[in-house]
Amino acid sequence: MHSELFIAVIAGLGGMLGWGLADFFAKKTIDRIGDVQSLAWAGVFGSIAFGIAALYRVLSGGQLAVPHDATAWLLLAFFGMLQAAVYLFAYNGFSKGQVAVLNPVFASFSGIVALVSILFLGEATNPLRIAMVALVFIGVLILSMDIGALRGRRMPFVRVPGFPQVLDRPYVLRG
Repeated sequence: MHSELFIAVIAGLGGMLGWGLADFFAKKTIDRIGDVQSLAWAGVFGSIAFGIAALYRVLSGGQLAVPHDATAWLLLAFFGMLQAAVYLFAYNGFSKGQVAVLNPVFASFSGIVALVSILFLGEATNPLRIAMVALVFIGVLILSMDIGALRGRRMPFVRVPGFPQVLDRPYVLRG
């Protein structure tokens, strides 16, 4: 039991470090060449890395699971476009604001997966787990607040540069 918890904690810390570094370097690239260009180049380099890994697997005797029907390919394309849109909004937000404030908001979207798993997929849970997920979301929101805006009774989140874009509100891209 303790070894499973240890593995989970180490994996979580590794994931935070990996995603944090990725977003840090994404911000550096976005500031230098722009948000759309950064996303495009990330796609190019990611495809090259995937191609090399797939080629290695095939050449080493492994197999690749490739969809054989049009429905699967259409769903892959659809969800790929959705993911590209999400990253386009996030990168646009990163170009306008501080990644240290925006990254936790963007990263907390994985909590939606936990919520969907609990509500629709029958994921086993208990009140303590639900309270912990809620605590994480509350913490992320507090970290992302513009505390000075609280004195003026304005919405503290909207004033943080890049926050609306990271929340995937496409109509904000005009600004």
